[in-house]
Order: sequence, then C-alpha cells, then structure tokens
Amino acid sequence: MDSAKDVRPVILRLLSGIGSAKEINQYLKRFSQLDAARFAIVKVGGAILRDEIDDLASALAFLQQVGLTPIVVHGAGPQLNDELAVAGIVTPIVDGLRVTSPEALAVVRRVFHAENLKLVEALHAVGARASAIVGGW
Repeated sequence: MDSAKDVRPVILRLLSGIGSAKEINQYLKRFSQLDAARFAIVKVGGAILRDEIDDLASALAFLQQVGLTPIVVHGAGPQLNDELAVAGIVTPIVDGLRVTSPEALAVVRRVFHAENLKLVEALHAVGARASAIVGGW
C-alpha cells in the first residue's frame, strides 16, 4: 500500500466484518487521524489480565512512551469460566469454540467489560493514556 488513501478501504473492509456501523464509525473517528505506522496491535489472553496485569500495563505504557499507539484486543476466558461456573451455566465447546447461549451472554458481557475496565485502570495507574471501546453489545 502506497498511501493512507489506499489503506482506508482495507480498514473499512476489516471493520465491517467485526461490528455495527456505529462501532465502525467509533473506530474510524478514534484512529483515522493517527499514522498507521505507529500502531501496535496487541492480543492479550485472559490469563495475562488475571495474573500479570501490572507487567502488561507497564509494557503498554512503554509502547506509548516510544511513540506507538497500542490497541489491545483481549480475552477473558479463565475469568469467564469461573463466572459461568458460579452461575451454573454450562457452555459447550465445539471445534475449540465456546457456544454462548443467550443465558450466558449477560455473564460474558459483564466479565469482558469488567476485565476491560481493570486494564484501563491499570494503564492509568502507570500514567498511560487509555480508554475502553466497548461495542457489539
């Protein structure tokens, strides 16, 4: 890709597959003004959020300090497993993917939102800029 003009259609195609029009506009508004070469997409598992959130926050703050904009996509599998067990909700795993019933969805939303807020708070605690983008609910 030679320019930001060439990148925009690719980003729009990617976003259209992962969210609503409102969510897509939210992402575009937040990130379209930034230099694409300065992004760092970081996938974080729920176990890292549970066991190593302080180290994660420090590492993400470091990325900001060196001029990158980290975008975190996180899980919360262990936390979700615990909360579903407490609620007595069984969610089958089919081909490695959790099958989420409507009954479980409320728990899923609550757990992921709580983990997201914990990460944002940990980032703020180390002086990093952070905000949650919660969508698709």
